[in-house]
Amino acid sequence: MSWSTGLLGAFDDFEVFMYASTGAAFLLPAHYSVDVYNGSAAFGLPGAKIGSTFKSCGCTERDGACLINGALLECFAPIWIFYRGALREKYSIEGSLLADVVVFCCCPICGIMQDAREMKKRGGGGFTTPAPQMMER
Repeated sequence: MSWSTGLLGAFDDFEVFMYASTGAAFLLPAHYSVDVYNGSAAFGLPGAKIGSTFKSCGCTERDGACLINGALLECFAPIWIFYRGALREKYSIEGSLLADVVVFCCCPICGIMQDAREMKKRGGGGFTTPAPQMMER
């Protein structure tokens, strides 16, 4: 199976494009990698422990996993290549580690947006809009 959108299809999804164009593009892998790793942080790190520590602030286990994945990206940006590989493996998308490295070196924003569009089309990636909450009096 191939990618559902092209690498240069930045305008295929306006929401992903706007998210990336605000300078938050490098946060996208932190969000969708949680879904790729079935709700946990990358490499089996304890995202649930961080989420439960800050539960009083409204944080969930997913937030803790996202925080860990984001910290990994900040410390070592090429880790995105492994996130992309895990995404390809999970959804049986054609490609290789070499192709992921080339995408990372030549146009990482395009690759990140392609990954986010793929996750969104498959129902993941943190792009679900929560229902509005009514405040009690």
